[in-house]
Amino acid sequence: MSSETAAATCSGYAQTKWVAEALVRRAHEENIVAVTISRPSMITGNSQSGNGNSQQWNARFFRASIELGAFLSGPGRLDMTPVDFVAAAVFHFATARDALGIGIDSADACVHTITNASSCPSFHEVGQYAISPVLAAATAAAGGGSGGAPDYAPMDLTAFKAAIVGAGRTCALYALVQQLVDPNVGMEGPKMSRLDTESLSAEGIDSGMGVDPIELARRYVRAALRDLQQ
Repeated sequence: MSSETAAATCSGYAQTKWVAEALVRRAHEENIVAVTISRPSMITGNSQSGNGNSQQWNARFFRASIELGAFLSGPGRLDMTPVDFVAAAVFHFATARDALGIGIDSADACVHTITNASSCPSFHEVGQYAISPVLAAATAAAGGGSGGAPDYAPMDLTAFKAAIVGAGRTCALYALVQQLVDPNVGMEGPKMSRLDTESLSAEGIDSGMGVDPIELARRYVRAALRDLQQ
């Protein structure tokens, strides 16, 4: 599929990204300015505090899991690319001579995909090892004791989406429920550049990437709990 065809068949939001890239590429081809194009994956909260945009998909996903008392199960992987890592990578590419494509004819060489896909846990791992234990600990800390911890049950995609729709507009993920994809397929997109986690780490851009993925998910669950308690 060509980039033009892909742009024509995706969402309006994604189309604006394609148009912006086309304008930047034209500026590069006409030698107007040196350019770099960064394509971040699913940007999530700060890798240390877990805090981030509470309206973002992943933040809503964690809040919805807490609200429903269930988690999505399946081999599909939850994309988590911490905002502090993305910021460090974007800064690097915006200031590095090679990354800017100075003296390079093709703008394709200036495209950088910023992703954490190589260390993303499965939905089931997130539920079993992050959502459930964090909420059990929170219940115990609130005086519920270990026996009073909620039983968070795994749900397949159909059941999880049905639970969200059944909960109605008060559910954090209701407005974005259509963005839930088949966990047997996962959320991975096409590999758009030569860049990956290992090469970013080699550049010294490891802010947010040195965190164990399950621990990262736990920090996001704790942030979701704080949001719900406010």
